[in-house]
Amino acid sequence: MSPLKPVDPATLYPGYETLPGTLHLWRPENPLCQICNGWIQGFGKAYSLKPSVLLEQRLSWGFHSAWDMEEMNLWYAKTWQTVYRMILYDPATREYRLSGTCQEPPEIHAGDYLVPHRWYEGVVWFPRELKAEFTDRLANPVMLRANEDPEKMDRLVGYTVHALCWKMLEKHLGRYLEYDVQNVSRAVRLRFLKMHSLPHPRAFELTNLISADTRTLATRAVPLLIKKATPRRKGPPQILIETSDRAVYSRLNYLPLELQYLIMDRIPPEDALRIQRALRWSLPDAYWRSRINSKVVFEVRSCSQLTLNWQYLCLKLEELEAKDTVRRLYSLPSSLKIRAALFKHLDLIKEDLAEVPLDGIPYQVELSG
Repeated sequence: MSPLKPVDPATLYPGYETLPGTLHLWRPENPLCQICNGWIQGFGKAYSLKPSVLLEQRLSWGFHSAWDMEEMNLWYAKTWQTVYRMILYDPATREYRLSGTCQEPPEIHAGDYLVPHRWYEGVVWFPRELKAEFTDRLANPVMLRANEDPEKMDRLVGYTVHALCWKMLEKHLGRYLEYDVQNVSRAVRLRFLKMHSLPHPRAFELTNLISADTRTLATRAVPLLIKKATPRRKGPPQILIETSDRAVYSRLNYLPLELQYLIMDRIPPEDALRIQRALRWSLPDAYWRSRINSKVVFEVRSCSQLTLNWQYLCLKLEELEAKDTVRRLYSLPSSLKIRAALFKHLDLIKEDLAEVPLDGIPYQVELSG
């Protein structure tokens, strides 16, 4: 029996083409974010932008600050997948730069990209008949295929990334991204091609996870939990385990802290509080604070010096991450689970950054978390 031959996805999706050596479907009207591999939603007939998704319902068409657009796309359903930036390469200056933010429906877009020159500006629903009047503020790049080298092009070119994915990448790479967009963009493209080369399961796993979320990467639940973990009265925070002179303590309290930490690490979050109360077993705040993955739950970074009920916050965050939302016949992954998957992917981009050559020399750099 002869082995099954892989099916070219382009045969299943008319109008698309498959890039050589990959299973990446491509056409200018339906770009992918080259960070998370998810679609830039709202481009093409396959997607319809509902009023609840459109920034235009809250921001009038025209120019706005990129910050305003990013703040709004953090909180509204699917909106974060419609707001994008472009990584631009200008052959005249031989420099890479980041465009401003943009959101446009398909009837205006149609493969003709207009993005702000300045990274701090944003544009919503910009009519093409007015573009000649704003050439000083709007760039009109050609969309690159993923396997094309921008440095071999003779005009302004670029590729798309979700504005929020770029913001997450900034948090992940820290200040390094501010002064070396060129090598970061090369690393992003390198990882994108690796993800879409055969065999290709990881690309579709991440894409399906990102696309499945009908809410957003940012969740209001985290700030709410931080607020609930903040003591409402002056003085030391209220502890969850009552103690008294007559309390009978578990022998666990007399073990070295390292052993106590190892034991607690193996107890499911939903059982941890009941076991602690039953055994009169308490652990210091330092343990609960270190157990929170601040890389994924980045909101807690600004709270590290605050007086909080860290035990409550840690266990509730773990419960939130594990809890998927059931909608009809399928379940949606939690926002924190999607964040964790995205940051795992950003770790791979960070690793690829060490492979990017700089003037022909193997490029090595030490990055902060």
